[in-house]
Amino acid sequence: MLTERSTAGEVAIHYVLDGSGPPLLLVHGVTKTWRSWLPILPQLSERWRVIAPDLRGHGASARTPGHYQVQEIAQDLARLLEASAEGPATVVAHSLGGAVALHLAAEHPDLVARLVLEDPLLDLDLVYRHPIATMMFPAMLGILRENRTPETIAPALLATFPDVSGAPPEMLRAWVEELAALDPEALASTIDRSILAGHDPIALLGQVRAPTLILRADPASGGFVPDIAASAARQAGAEVVECPGLSHEMHEQDPRLVLDTLEAWLQQEPARRANG
Repeated sequence: MLTERSTAGEVAIHYVLDGSGPPLLLVHGVTKTWRSWLPILPQLSERWRVIAPDLRGHGASARTPGHYQVQEIAQDLARLLEASAEGPATVVAHSLGGAVALHLAAEHPDLVARLVLEDPLLDLDLVYRHPIATMMFPAMLGILRENRTPETIAPALLATFPDVSGAPPEMLRAWVEELAALDPEALASTIDRSILAGHDPIALLGQVRAPTLILRADPASGGFVPDIAASAARQAGAEVVECPGLSHEMHEQDPRLVLDTLEAWLQQEPARRANG
């Protein structure tokens, strides 16, 4: 049964637990919440003890203006795993969550058994040339600084992004609710890159001792991992699986394909301890 909890301490992190079995941590990307994993969470909880937090500044977790760096967020997750998991966890992380997970795995090898990065930010210069970073996020930040309730955010989003009017109502409703729960400063720190200060993804990959899988979205469909970054990731020891036709929002676009790919890799061999 899915239950909701919060960690104690200065930075309270809201999270949900579901299922039983080995621990599996799900790490969402910027502007999202734990609910972004709902397309695959129920299936994962059939054989895993799923732990899905809201990152600081997102959802029901604490807001920490001026303290939105991936290294700090990784420490939140380390404390969460120390408090809620028995043994090292398999970590599955999407987008910016992948940057957080890299620090978690590199700096706390005893807490991470295996690492799965779903279209992570491996080439930061490319990411910050992407229309999501150059146009969409700044427009969303402007909306959030003027509108703080779902009732006012929804029409502002539709006016700014008219293409989303054709999206399923439940998808639009989820987007509005996630934005209403987002600290605008968390988004601002993403736009100005301060959230990634000192972050070197390929160097961190080389430091990670846990077996690592990268699910690579199709660059032609807006994926964030170019050929040169995929090659560098392989040289750093990661396995890269190509997902043709899938966009950056992979597990929301095609949950079945992501689940099948993820489960096949996780069942290849028993997880070895990251410090083994």
